[in-house]
Amino acid sequence: MALNLENIEQQVAKNLESQAPTATMSVTLPKLDPQTEQSLRDEIAKLRREATAAKAESEDKESELRLKAAKAIAHKPVPAVRSNVQQDLAFAKLRSELGGNCFLNNLTPVEQLEGIGITGSEQIKDAEVKTYFGKNSDGAKANALRRSSPERYSLLRAVAISRGIL
Repeated sequence: MALNLENIEQQVAKNLESQAPTATMSVTLPKLDPQTEQSLRDEIAKLRREATAAKAESEDKESELRLKAAKAIAHKPVPAVRSNVQQDLAFAKLRSELGGNCFLNNLTPVEQLEGIGITGSEQIKDAEVKTYFGKNSDGAKANALRRSSPERYSLLRAVAISRGIL
């Protein structure tokens, strides 16, 4: 028997094809009458319409919630953050309205702050103010407070000025 190496790949493939079992699958569905088939098609279409309507409704609700949140954010009052210059100008204006430093110093620190429009400073302790402002204050902490909470920094600075710490 002579070994023919030509077309060996074709011969191997041919032998494998002849030896491989072939599976045939045949499924026979029962024949439905046209009326039942149509009712099933209608039910599928109805379910698709309901799913589409439910999806549209949920998207509408999400859209309304987004709009409501955006309106709330847009109409939220902006806190009045005063810069150092604005505070200094407010104190200068109060000083000039009173007639000088001697009259400004006659007011209590709370009255001075109310004069420039800041209320609720009674609860702030001197120890907290001295942490950020004054002789033995920590400048790094003050700078961190200014960056993280400008409103609080502005309030504490005004309190420090009115109490004579700054």
